[in-house]
Order: sequence, then structure tokens, then C-alpha cells
Amino acid sequence: MNLFVETREMVRDAARKLFKSTTMRKVAAHALFVVIMAGVLFSGFYRGEEQLRVGQISPKDIRSPVTRVVVDEQRTQELKQLAASRVQKVYKEDREARPRAQQDLEAFLTSVTQARSAAGLSASAREKELQALLTAVVQARELKGVDVAAVARYLVSASDEDLAEMSRHATSILGQLMESPVTEEALGGSFEQAAARSAGLGLAPEAEQFVWLAVVHSLRPNMVYDAEATQAAIDDAVSKVVPVQITIRQNQVIVRAGDPITAEHVSILEQL
Repeated sequence: MNLFVETREMVRDAARKLFKSTTMRKVAAHALFVVIMAGVLFSGFYRGEEQLRVGQISPKDIRSPVTRVVVDEQRTQELKQLAASRVQKVYKEDREARPRAQQDLEAFLTSVTQARSAAGLSASAREKELQALLTAVVQARELKGVDVAAVARYLVSASDEDLAEMSRHATSILGQLMESPVTEEALGGSFEQAAARSAGLGLAPEAEQFVWLAVVHSLRPNMVYDAEATQAAIDDAVSKVVPVQITIRQNQVIVRAGDPITAEHVSILEQL
């Protein structure tokens, strides 16, 4: 405690000696004047301006005290949003997509083969098994215009050579489609391409529909959305937007009496 008291007295003595100097008193007075003027200027040039808020009705004309170049925040923000909206999504290649799609196709064809030749089941029972497999694809991919019952009947009566030919076509079409970039958003377009290619094979209609179902079942995106890279591209585009500047002239009316205060008004006044 004694040490604290002694230290406090030493500080007081030093302060008294310091301010006995005329020069130091002048410096202190000048500093106080600067602080006061800064407070006046930054608190708002106009009486009551510090109470201005968005939506408030201006009680009088508010004019600029100086000529100054300010940033049009609203227009600048619009340009930034436009720049961001023009950035294309960034994707990265999924090198495992194609082999996985091929595996899915092989597994699907194996399931069809097993259902076709299930021992101990009647033709109608095997047909129902095949209908269940095909219906699952139709529902999962939300396909239209597929006669599942007709395709299932065809598969039950088709020969092994017929099935082998359909399998070759499905493998070929799947490989062709997976060679091109396929995104999640473009998957529907790939389904349409598969339908068009299957329809031109010259096979029975039911066989062509089966090829289409097999391909659609196995198709998957090979381009994966890269959120981090996309955001980086957006940030880069936004950073390149040059702020829109406008010149406010001294005594120019910023807000007229009776007009509502907008965010743009507040932004301009804060920059004056």
C-alpha cells in the first residue's frame, strides 16, 4: 500500500512540474481545441443530423457543407452483385465417376440376368421380379413414357444373345456419355441423349427401352461442384469492381424537407 501511495504522489508531482511550463500549457490547450473541433465535425455538420435514420422524414433541407467526391454505395453494390451473378460455377473432375458408373451398369445387368433365369420361378414370377427392378429405375430417375410391363415381358422371352447385344449397346452408350462433362444440373440432358441414342439402335422397341433404362440407371455426374473455388472466383470478380463515384457540390441539397431518409442519403452524409 505504501508503495502505491508513494508512486501516486510521484506522478502528481511530475504532472504539476510539467504543467508549470507555459509551453506545455499552450500545447495542452491546442490539443483540447483540436479534440473539441473533431467532435463537432464528426458528430454531424447539421443540427440534429446525428439522429438521422433510414425511414425518418427529414425536418428540413439538408445541404452539403463542402464539395467532395463520394462513393455511390448503392450503385457500387449493384455492380458487385451483377459481377458475382456472372461468375460461372467451378467444377472439378471426379476421375472415379466413370469406373463407378460402369460397375453400376454391370451390377444392374447381373441383377436382370439373375431375375430372368431364377430357378424354380414361373415366367410370370420372373416377370414381376424384372418389373420391380425396372420400376425402381423409373422412380429413382423420375422417367416418363416407359412401359415397364412390356419391357419385363420382353426380357423374360429374350434369348441370351439378345440380352448380350443389349448389354453391349448399354455399355457403349454409357461410355460415350461419360466421356463428356456431366454435372448434376446437366444430368437430365444426359438422360435425353441416352434416350435418343437408344432409340436409334434398330432393335425392338422394348429392347431399346431396356438399353435406355440400363444407361440411365448407371449415369452419374463426373464433374463435382467446387464451392470453395467458386466463392474464390466470386470474391475476385467483386474485388475488381471499381467503386462508382459522384461529386457532391457545396450547398447541394442532399435531402429535401419532408422527404424520407434513405440508406443512400445516410451513406452520402457519412462521407461528407
